[in-house]
Amino acid sequence: MLDPIRFAELKAAGRLPSPSGPALKLIELLGRDDVALPEIVRLVQQDPALTGRVLKLANSAAFARPRPAVSISTDILMMIGLPALHQLVLAFALIDGHRGGPCRAFDYAAFWSQSVARGAAAQTFGGGSRIAPPAELFTLGLVADIGRLALASLEPARFAELLAKFGADEAALIEGERAAFGFDHRELSVAMLRDWGFPALFLDAVTLAMQDAEPQSAANARLLRLALLLRLAEALSQLTALDDAARRQHLEALARLARRLDITAQDFLALADDSLQAWQEWGELLGTPTLTLTPFSVLEMAADEASAEPRSEEKLRVLVVDDDSALRRLLEHLLGQQGFAVHTATDGRHGFAEALAWHPDIVITDILMPNKNGIELTRKLRASELGQSLYIIVLTILDDEDKLAEAFAAGADDYIPKPLKPRTLLARVSAGSRIVRLQKTLAQRNLELSAALRRAEMNALTDVLTGLPNRRHIVERMEQECAASERSDRRLSLLMLDIDHFKPINDTHGHAVGDAVLVEIARRIEHTKRLSDIAARFGGEEFVILAVDTPLDAAEMLAERLREAITAAPIEVNDLRVDVTVSIGVAEKAVDCNNLDKLLKAADGALYRAKAGGRNRVESVKCHA
Repeated sequence: MLDPIRFAELKAAGRLPSPSGPALKLIELLGRDDVALPEIVRLVQQDPALTGRVLKLANSAAFARPRPAVSISTDILMMIGLPALHQLVLAFALIDGHRGGPCRAFDYAAFWSQSVARGAAAQTFGGGSRIAPPAELFTLGLVADIGRLALASLEPARFAELLAKFGADEAALIEGERAAFGFDHRELSVAMLRDWGFPALFLDAVTLAMQDAEPQSAANARLLRLALLLRLAEALSQLTALDDAARRQHLEALARLARRLDITAQDFLALADDSLQAWQEWGELLGTPTLTLTPFSVLEMAADEASAEPRSEEKLRVLVVDDDSALRRLLEHLLGQQGFAVHTATDGRHGFAEALAWHPDIVITDILMPNKNGIELTRKLRASELGQSLYIIVLTILDDEDKLAEAFAAGADDYIPKPLKPRTLLARVSAGSRIVRLQKTLAQRNLELSAALRRAEMNALTDVLTGLPNRRHIVERMEQECAASERSDRRLSLLMLDIDHFKPINDTHGHAVGDAVLVEIARRIEHTKRLSDIAARFGGEEFVILAVDTPLDAAEMLAERLREAITAAPIEVNDLRVDVTVSIGVAEKAVDCNNLDKLLKAADGALYRAKAGGRNRVESVKCHA
């Protein structure tokens, strides 16, 4: 993590990429809690380029509008969401202000092209999830690597030297940056996003996604999924600079990563093609370069038609680690003839690095080697996430029982005696292969079962009509947050929202129109609330929003923004335009209020007063014991 004092010094130098002019004014306005929507509409309309970009986003598939938006309105802004608009304006201003710069070795056009591709992929693959709103995912993907551009602005000459020295070797570049500047571009990216007010979830996800190894665990499931999404988006963005043959070679690895997001192989290809199209459309709008690439689905078909033989990615991978070059060549030849994909390494240190990079299924290692022997390699592999599923075979002389026992204690699965006999070697490796394939089958079934269980759990906690969490989900979450607020004295508020005169809408226009109204109001709530707020359908025409770390005055402002967003424009259902208002009751949990039912009753009582006071208004109360 970049030291805050050091970052303050960098910022004070005035050379960090940052917005300016009209964009800066709009960003400052969007950062206020008391912002008026008509004022935002006016400022956006004053910038033709920004207007076109916002309309492009509003008409994208992520929002599935029944008819194209042709002008900026409060309804359009509420659909996108003010937090997302804040981030988008920032990203657009950065592109417009930094299309070139003083660092001669830095390819500014390629940087923005890949950044837009990353944003398009994050939006496309994350659009169907509830990880974050689509517009915010696009912006996060776009600026996730902004520290690289910042180094080109801060230290153009020294950064150019590093780029010339290390080229595409990312790991060496990172080390070179740390040696030269005391930090690297990844740490600078996170520091800049923090300074721009991006949520902590986004900062943690960028940090996790930028790690050298694929993330395996995180503090919570949402963080892990967002980090995996960013890693997938980054991998796809890198492929935009490769030819068809090179892109085809990466398909299996990308599909495997997508499966961790519960995306099937078929859906992965369709979404990857959609992300390519989105990249080209955004590139045209933003003035960043793109290429016309062969769709991923066509690449997959070409690979299948080219050969009936299994692809190399489908072969079991064997890593041979031995300091004897003749033995390495022999094993590579024998195993290659049996259909294995084989890599080799000269000692335990290089073997461990190769295992992390290549992800083999079987490791065959000699026990006695320089620079980390086979037992040390086995022990280190077993201590890693990758090593839990490896099948490890050690090579040893028959009379070295002590070393053999030590190897099994370190985690070896089998051994092959020296001098090697080809039939014995192939028989032992074949036995290991059966176990590996069985493990792969079980792992795949476990993934499918886990995905099915997650879908079932999500369905049980999700309102079928609106897609929001349902009453069961929000009650469980309220119980957790109430308990947490009592332990740590955190402020907690609850908003209860009810649609005014909803029954006449059903009676006059039918339940299909009523359902469409509910869906649209849920969408406006979702795109107006803050990222930390939890919105749910409580039942019928009633919704609740749980506002964590939020005192009563801030909750009242949130309620007013929600009310304004919902009433700002009629809801269009086919040829109908339905005017809708809502009443909202707000209750803050006081320190002595240790009962969830009391908090619910307090919010319900405030809602009743809003209804009795004429509807289309907000009433609030502090809940005491």
